[in-house]
Amino acid sequence: MKKKVVARLFRFDAKSDYLSYYKPYQLRLEEDATPRQILDYIKQEDALFVCDYSEVSHVVVGGKGFGIDEALGEALLEDIVIEPIATDRAKLDFQLNDEDFWKKYALLAPWCDEEDRKFYEQYKAHYYLSSVRKINRDYMGEALFLLADRVIKNQPSKELEILNIIADEEDGIWHYGTLTSRLNTLDIAIDEIVLDLKKRAIDYGLGDIVQLKKESFIDKYEPSNESFFGENLGFKSFDSSKLEGLNVAVYIGNYSKRFRHLDVSRLL
Repeated sequence: MKKKVVARLFRFDAKSDYLSYYKPYQLRLEEDATPRQILDYIKQEDALFVCDYSEVSHVVVGGKGFGIDEALGEALLEDIVIEPIATDRAKLDFQLNDEDFWKKYALLAPWCDEEDRKFYEQYKAHYYLSSVRKINRDYMGEALFLLADRVIKNQPSKELEILNIIADEEDGIWHYGTLTSRLNTLDIAIDEIVLDLKKRAIDYGLGDIVQLKKESFIDKYEPSNESFFGENLGFKSFDSSKLEGLNVAVYIGNYSKRFRHLDVSRLL
């Protein structure tokens, strides 16, 4: 059974537009419609929509990332907004300037082959949909962390070299935030992989984060501990009852190294 839908499509041409805009299209769609089917319908209706989305793997519908061939299901409302995975990187509608994505890959490229490169590329949506990237555009991203895990497994002798790169205090794994709320479906246990990489980096004594564990008023960090707190940084435990009746927030500025780790417990 088909339903009437107003699809508000993100439009932008870097060569001619100063600002992006959203153009509405009235469509009749099957309830199991996919983003690709919707874009195909619009392309037939609007001769000015010439975007080549053959290499687009994901789009954002109603604020959540969907695979381009993934049925929208309950997300197919009567009024939906369809956007690329990174509106700030759009060059022609859903086509992106992904130089920043490949710049991150270059950090591990010396240890990678063509298969590793293809593996990294399939997680482009994970990189752009990261909530951390919205705050810090230099954030390395989930795709690089997954690649790091793959390289370490294939080349165990390179573990410390790889961890040294991704354990960067400003842009590395310490600032990972779960993608659960950003992607409709996750095909890999990213949280567990990043958590394991953090534990290995801490056990090697990488970064000022180790000093934070030692100075923290919350509890003493133990490398073998399985229970992580907050940003998964590695605190052993925390008594949440101490915060009853309080409204607490910590602003750490423009990702200042001084505030990022060593001073945050003192601020609290």
